[in-house]
Amino acid sequence: VAAGDTLKAAAGDYVEAPSTVAAGSVGNPITVDGQGGARLLGQFLVLDPYFNVYGWTFRSNRVFMARAADNCILSNNVFDGVFRLTSQLLQFDTSDATQFGDAANDCLVISNVFEHGMGTYAIQVTGDRTVVRGNTFRDSDAIDWWRIWGRSNTFVGNICTNVFESGGNGNHPDLVQSFGLAGTGANHIQIASNIFMHSEGAAQLCM
Repeated sequence: VAAGDTLKAAAGDYVEAPSTVAAGSVGNPITVDGQGGARLLGQFLVLDPYFNVYGWTFRSNRVFMARAADNCILSNNVFDGVFRLTSQLLQFDTSDATQFGDAANDCLVISNVFEHGMGTYAIQVTGDRTVVRGNTFRDSDAIDWWRIWGRSNTFVGNICTNVFESGGNGNHPDLVQSFGLAGTGANHIQIASNIFMHSEGAAQLCM
C-alpha cells in the first residue's frame, strides 16, 4: 500500500483489529473504502497521516486516532457501540496530558452516524484544527456526546438526539465537555449550528 492507493473492502464482517502501516501524502491520501457493506468488529488504529476511511460500520469497538494521524478524513461511516458498557466510538490519542499539538491534527469527521454508545463518550477530539461537521449522534445510554479538547477544533451542523439513562453504568450524560485533562481545558473551540434534543436526566454542558 502506498500514497494515492484506494483499498475497497467487500461486504461482510471482518473480525480483525487492523492498524495502518503506511502514510499518504498531500494530494495523495490512502483510502480504505468499506463501500457501505463492510463491518469491522475489532478495533481500528489509524497510526499514519493522510489516511481516509469511508463507508464502514465499526461495530462494538473504537476507532483510535494516534498522534501521527494528521490530515485524515472519516466520512459516511457508522460507529455502533452496540450498547457495550464503556464503549468509546471515536477517540483521538490523549496520552499527552497537554492535548495540544502532540495529537492528531487537521482531521475532518463528516457525515457519519454515532449510535448505541453506553457509559463513556461518542467522540473525543484532541490536537488542533479538527472539524466535526454534519454528523448524527443518536440513541445512546448515559454517554457524553462530545469531549472537545485541544485547540481551534470546530463542531458545526451536527445533530445529537436521544441520550437516556438506564442506570447502573456509572456515567451521567454530558452534551459537551471541554475541560480537558490535567486542567488544560480547550482553547478557541467553535460550536455552531448544532441541534441537541431528547436528552434525559442530568444532561449538561461542562465547559
